[in-house]
Amino acid sequence: MSAAAVTSGGGVAAGGLVAVLQSAGAAGLSASASAVVASVGGGVGAAVGWLAGKTRKQKEENKNGNKDE
Repeated sequence: MSAAAVTSGGGVAAGGLVAVLQSAGAAGLSASASAVVASVGGGVGAAVGWLAGKTRKQKEENKNGNKDE
């Protein structure tokens, strides 16, 4: 059971994101839809990785007192 279903007492709100994704999963996705989902997921993953790296670098610079300047 999804986390959304558990928090709402076992049901999922009609028209909500979880319900839409469950419907898409039950119906199956075409090859082109799968490619779009994979592309979007890859882009989101790349953005999260870039932000995490930038944040980590900034924290290290703050910790080291910006000695490179």
